[in-house]
Amino acid sequence: LPYTTAYISATDAAGVPLTTAQKGYVNTFESSITPFISSFKAIYLIIGGSATAHKFNFINPLDTNAAFRLTFSTGWTHSSTGMTPNGTSAYADTFISPSVSLTLNNQHLSYYSRTSAMQMTVNYIMGSYNGGGTNAFALAISQSGTTAVSLINSTNSGSYAFLNHSNQSGLWMGNRTNSTANTHKLWKNGINVGSTPTSTQGSLLSNTIWLGGLPNPPLAGYFGNAQCAFASIGSGLSDANALTLYNAVQTLQTSLGRQV
Repeated sequence: LPYTTAYISATDAAGVPLTTAQKGYVNTFESSITPFISSFKAIYLIIGGSATAHKFNFINPLDTNAAFRLTFSTGWTHSSTGMTPNGTSAYADTFISPSVSLTLNNQHLSYYSRTSAMQMTVNYIMGSYNGGGTNAFALAISQSGTTAVSLINSTNSGSYAFLNHSNQSGLWMGNRTNSTANTHKLWKNGINVGSTPTSTQGSLLSNTIWLGGLPNPPLAGYFGNAQCAFASIGSGLSDANALTLYNAVQTLQTSLGRQV
């Protein structure tokens, strides 16, 4: 399939080729999401065990900022099971600015967490922030293991989707399909586990989206340390497509022997 072919070419050229088995797993993943693959600005498959391998955006696997490949700060550990930020300073810049590349009230972001080790009261595993305390585009999980939050251009604490939970591992997704109430949803493992009861929304952020934390003080101190084995950013997904994405991601993780 075309995206898989381009991705294989990129990893080959970078000197981090996929195995024959991995190529098949990736092709199967693409086949599963083909009907809505245009919804994605970036998909990070995180296969290969090194920063060089993990940086590529499956949707556009060029080694450029414009193609949204990851650039890593110090503090990451890369392995065959994924990539782990240190929880204090590590981040990966996607170079995706919501105000440039995304559409207001039509966005999603997802993060496959393989671990539950969290360092602080609130851990932003991915997102963007405006630094003024009024607008965020992020996924967060609490240290105590009781709360997960999706903020899709949310302007205040009354405009987020949240869940009381006991297991931090799995595929988390914040998703919004329009500006009306209850269309901003938090998903875990293909299940809608929370939604916002209001229609409040902010504006698109200009700061780029990070994995592992947020790019602007004061929330830049709230770094997460959950091991990441997949992430995606793009348009809002229908409920059916949100479930299909989870199934495709979980099949990929199972094939790679690192599912949770």
